[in-house]
Amino acid sequence: MKPSRSILTFSLPFMLVGCVSNPVQKAYTSMESHLAGCVQQTRYDPDKEGRMISSGLHNNEKAYLSCAYEGIESILMSKSRLPELYQDLISQHKFMTMQVDTGQMDRATRKNKTQALIDEIKKQEKLDVEKLQQELDQALEEYLKEEREERELREMVR
Repeated sequence: MKPSRSILTFSLPFMLVGCVSNPVQKAYTSMESHLAGCVQQTRYDPDKEGRMISSGLHNNEKAYLSCAYEGIESILMSKSRLPELYQDLISQHKFMTMQVDTGQMDRATRKNKTQALIDEIKKQEKLDVEKLQQELDQALEEYLKEEREERELREMVR
């Protein structure tokens, strides 16, 4: 059974309020848990072992990064409307990791560049949510305007 337009008119604004949230924000929490699992699984903690050497890779670092990349693909990319940004992050991080491994880049530079990429992704995610909210707001305004015009027309016909 299809709901009547009057029910939709009444309930639509309430359904739309708060419906635009950034699903990636929730995914970041899941990603943090995933990374903790990667530490347990690989016995490599980038916050500890990563500080011990300035260049080159730690014994279990590649396994940790592989686990982290899998998490980005399965957790963050699946929730984002901008998965290409995460794929670019992975690609650039893999390239920088190769440079760290060969001594062409130090860990601090990789960390700073990676953080800049992450900050840009978060900025783009926020802008995307704001754009989506504006589109929904505009669609709601148009819907309510049509409803108002139809109601006024029905009242004139009576």
